[in-house]
Amino acid sequence: MAGALREAEMEQDRNLSDAQIKMGRLLIKIAERYSQGRLCALLDESDMTGVQPVKRRNLLHFSIVSVFSLTCITAATYLNAPAPVINLLVPIVTIVSIALVNRGSTPGPAQLVDTINSR
Repeated sequence: MAGALREAEMEQDRNLSDAQIKMGRLLIKIAERYSQGRLCALLDESDMTGVQPVKRRNLLHFSIVSVFSLTCITAATYLNAPAPVINLLVPIVTIVSIALVNRGSTPGPAQLVDTINSR
């Protein structure tokens, strides 16, 4: 389903009016079926043909953030940095590493939670 929505979103750069109609149709169909409780069939098979599935990389992102953060904190401890500096370093390094993993976008509260809770 996410792949179909991403494909419709990318199509907006090529043909705005048709892509907006397609996106609206997909979103209305998803909303109707969700309200009916049809969670396993939010879109038809015809909507899903030729669509690349979205790869879930939450575990990889969490691992990269963890290793990078722990490496920086270990290096600061090894260099005998004072405890207040290390306490400031933990959130800064974690947020910067999440921003790097997310290709430069600054993480909001929802992304910070999603990094921890891989669904």
